[in-house]
Order: sequence, then structure tokens, then C-alpha cells
Amino acid sequence: MMWQRLADRLRSRAFLAALGLIVGSLGFAAPAAAQYPCPAPGPNDRVVGTHSPGPGLLPYPICVPANNGPAPPPAPARAVDTYASIAWHPDVEDVWLEGNFDGPNGAVPKALEACRRAMGDGCQSIGEWSNSSMAIARDWNGYLHRGWGQDGGIAREAALEACRRDQPLPCEIVGTFGSGRQRAQPDMRRDRKLYGAGAWVEGLDRGQRTQAWIATGLLNENDAANAAIAACQEANPGLTCVYWAISGNGVVQTFMREDGPSALPERDERRALRAMREHCATLGVTCRAQAAYDSRRRGLFVHDFGTGRAQ
Repeated sequence: MMWQRLADRLRSRAFLAALGLIVGSLGFAAPAAAQYPCPAPGPNDRVVGTHSPGPGLLPYPICVPANNGPAPPPAPARAVDTYASIAWHPDVEDVWLEGNFDGPNGAVPKALEACRRAMGDGCQSIGEWSNSSMAIARDWNGYLHRGWGQDGGIAREAALEACRRDQPLPCEIVGTFGSGRQRAQPDMRRDRKLYGAGAWVEGLDRGQRTQAWIATGLLNENDAANAAIAACQEANPGLTCVYWAISGNGVVQTFMREDGPSALPERDERRALRAMREHCATLGVTCRAQAAYDSRRRGLFVHDFGTGRAQ
């Protein structure tokens, strides 16, 4: 009956006001705001402690709702901006990334510095981005193209869209780089380009061309083109020779169309054969593959379209 009398007293507004002051003085901070006095705990109450209101008054329980459950998980940490930048070089088929910077302007010089340590002059920055991704695509000559997106999938789509669309096969994705990634760099033993180029006599009808001159294994695309043109000019004094294919870390694929000789560059021989088939199907002509010349192997060749191989 004593608990009942106490409960009756708790119903009085004056006592509840006083009790509010007492409970406040207990130091129940914001996380304990759901606690309340419960003189007669029921099935929906869970006792978490007791309180002595003062001399002559019996202690009474302090409760929380029985269905309170575990404490909620902490709020997620505030998102932190991340910044990154890429530098590239025309003679390398991969890129230098410096990322995971917490503010702007720090990534660009770091990426350029990393590129210049490996290649010296010729490095370029593609800029800086934050909280998103950048993708790099390679075309059939070996040139790189970039695409930005809020996530990797969108960035890859953008890179393929920016890459050449006049080649028979879609470009290849070299890599996708989130701004939170700290660092990436090329494997120079694999990614330093070696070039190949082909040349033939200008002004001849396709059916009159019987030979092509192909230079491979050179460190610069201009050197490859010039070497092929020089070999062609030496064999054809008084005529003008022009180059018609450049490949960086790929192949120069020769083939015969039904209307005469042709060639194209690609990443490797497998892709080159697919590209040849797509090209010929688009034109509605039949084609026959001939020799493929790897740009990474040093050589100077005279290709004979009559036999389909180098002389």
C-alpha cells in the first residue's frame, strides 16, 4: 500500500514538478532523456535504477520503455572530399595518378612530378577532379583519351565516347581511377611505347600498289614514320612516299581487299584481325589477312602484297 500511496502522490502536478527538478539534478543527459520514474513497473517498463527522493520517502525505481532495444548506431562520419589528378605522356600507354588529397591544387603538381621523373619533358596534366572517377581509353593507334563520371561506369562510358569512333572496333579501357585512390603509375618495361609505321608511294591507284615499307621498334612516332618514308623514297626515286599507319605498342596489320592492298593499326594481332573483318564487312568487300608487324620489335621491312609477307 505504501507504493500505492507514493503513486497517488506522484499524480499530483506539484509533486511531478518537484520530481522533474530532482530527476534533472541526477545528471540524466540527452542520451538518458527517455528515463522516467515508475513506482509500479509494468510489462512495458524496464527498471534501470532507483532514486531516493529524500528523508522520510522510500526509494522508487527509474525505468525506460521495455522495447527500447539496443542503442542506435553512431551517425556516419561526415563525408570527406577527395581530390586526384592524372598526368600522361604521348609515348606511354598508361598514366600517373596522385589522389586521395583532402583539398584542391595538391594533386596536379604531384602527378606531373611523377611523370617527369620517368619521362622528362612532354608530360601533360589532364586536370584535377574530386569525389568522382576518371577513366582512360586507348584507341587503335595507341593514343589515350579520358572520360569523367560520378562513378566508374559513367567514367568508362564517357572515355569510350571521347575516344575515336571511326575505327572498326571500340576503344579499350586502360584503367578507371577514383579520386580516393592514392597512387598509380605505369610499368615502364611494358608501357613505354615502341612505334611502327608503314609507307607507300603516293598517288597510285590501290590496284597498282604492290609493296609497302614498314619500320618498327622506334621510340618516337615521327622517327618511325620518317624511317618508313625514307626507305620507300630510296626504293622509288623521283616519287613521293607517304606514311599510312602508325602503331604505338601494337601491330601494323596488312591485308588485301578485293580492290587492292590495305593496312590498319591495332593493339595486337587478334584485335587487328577482328578490325579487318569489321572494316571489310562495313565496306561490303572480301578481304584476306596478310602479315602483321609488331611495333615493339626493331626492324625495317619491305612488305610484298603479292606474297603477303616481307621480302
